[in-house]
Amino acid sequence: MGFLVAFLPMVLFGLAEQAHAQAGQTVLRAGDILNVNVWPNTELSGEFRIEEDGYVYLPLLAEVRAAGGVVAREGAVLVVHRPRYDDWSLPKGKLEDGESWEEAALREVLEETGVGCRLLRELDEDHYTDNKGRLKRVRWWLMEAVALDLREPDGEEVDDVRWLPFADAVALLSYAHDRGLVAGLADA
Repeated sequence: MGFLVAFLPMVLFGLAEQAHAQAGQTVLRAGDILNVNVWPNTELSGEFRIEEDGYVYLPLLAEVRAAGGVVAREGAVLVVHRPRYDDWSLPKGKLEDGESWEEAALREVLEETGVGCRLLRELDEDHYTDNKGRLKRVRWWLMEAVALDLREPDGEEVDDVRWLPFADAVALLSYAHDRGLVAGLADA
């Protein structure tokens, strides 16, 4: 992961040190720990050390990482309904610690739909701000179904799973990027 230099260069650090000393407050020095709350509940919040050069290094970008699949078979595509958002989308979800993008995509499709797949090729990724104001990156793969599990959706995360012809899926999907992925397959 890259890093961004926060706004505590030596000049500003020196000015802050003088201001704190004049006000009778504790002086911050290299090695001290700062509690930073740039973006709550992300990599841009927490405790960070002031380095010898007077900078605090924060992660470049706090992003939610997710992966998913466009599962196609015989002119149809797999779509899911999420009751929490009352939307229709392609199956996807967040990466777990230590999991690769590809592993997450396969796991999420299986968990949400009961369809075991194999990856065919990577598709266009998507970037947007989620409902909590965090940057979200979603990587997508075209997938082929290799095993079907006839279990019912859990009802919490997903409450309906459908195989739809490409045109019907494009009409039903709630998000432009999802529609574009499916439409691109229909045109291929």
